[in-house]
Amino acid sequence: MRTELLENVRREDGIALLIAVLLLLLVTAIGIAAIEHSGGELASGGRTRSSTVAFYGADAGLSVAINQLAQEPADLTPVNVTLVDGTTVQSGTRTDTAPQPLTKEGTGLPPEGYSLNAGSGYVSRRYRTEVTARSTGGAAAELDSRLTKLEVGGY
Repeated sequence: MRTELLENVRREDGIALLIAVLLLLLVTAIGIAAIEHSGGELASGGRTRSSTVAFYGADAGLSVAINQLAQEPADLTPVNVTLVDGTTVQSGTRTDTAPQPLTKEGTGLPPEGYSLNAGSGYVSRRYRTEVTARSTGGAAAELDSRLTKLEVGGY
């Protein structure tokens, strides 16, 4: 009986099936790991897209603010825009719940180094714009700029 058992073990019946099952488990584990990795990459790409959309939305809002300030007289009304993709853009910081008006910081002589070769009579008006955009993906971007507008005229 003992010799019969040893002969069965030595014949290696079923070893090919065992190796095939082990290889199948290994390939399955590699496939699951690849799927998990690609899911993380997909989420990362979505976050990057959302942040990029928010940044470009804030840039568009800054362009709107610059156009308002270029008017005569400067239009200090708040920027409040919703873009086609649903991104909201408003003047103010991230913590502001409502759009804030554009800010005039002061008036004075043109900054040093500006040479208009046109004599005197120019005045410098300084404005501050803060624009925040929130994308539909939940990302937010805030741009803050200082603008100087040179005008003909007195104080």
